[in-house]
Amino acid sequence: MFYTFEHVDVEIDVVKRALASSLQRDGIAISLGEGYRLADAGLVTHGFGGYIDGEIFLTVCNEFGETDSGDVVDEILEITWVELNG
Repeated sequence: MFYTFEHVDVEIDVVKRALASSLQRDGIAISLGEGYRLADAGLVTHGFGGYIDGEIFLTVCNEFGETDSGDVVDEILEITWVELNG
């Protein structure tokens, strides 16, 4: 699972190239070509998250900053998640 702050379009070639390169650098893909294949097969989700009371872990929330448990994040952040299927 990879994520980036802000909503980005993973179909844009420069974004896909950056993701594929990151996958190769991190040792998840053995080549840039395999990184592209993983990026193409990944499930992309756009959503929101934030931190609660200064915690270090990101918490998923809705566009209003509310979590499923009823907490409210300090600041609402747009996030793009890419779940890799290999």
